[in-house]
Amino acid sequence: ASIKRLGEPLVLINFNNGCYGWIKMLQKLHYGGRYFSVDFDEGIDYVTVAQGFGLRGFRVQHVQELRSAIREALQADEPAFIDVPTAYEGEEVPPVDSWLRTVEQT
Repeated sequence: ASIKRLGEPLVLINFNNGCYGWIKMLQKLHYGGRYFSVDFDEGIDYVTVAQGFGLRGFRVQHVQELRSAIREALQADEPAFIDVPTAYEGEEVPPVDSWLRTVEQT
């Protein structure tokens, strides 16, 4: 809403892994993968939400579409939102020292 109100031609890119990834990783490391309230409802259409605030909305289904979606959003000269579904990166521990030590101890 703020971006639309300001009228700046900003482009928001949402790399959508469907969860609070870092919080989910902490729950995996410290609570044996007992996850609580970290996965998003799959029925949320973020593009429609962005459009509801007056932004141009784009959904990228395949990596080959990303470049053209960014190009079109930048050329629109108005606020835009791009939703990019991604996989949850739960098998790779981010390079956070305390997290890596936790993995080494298990």
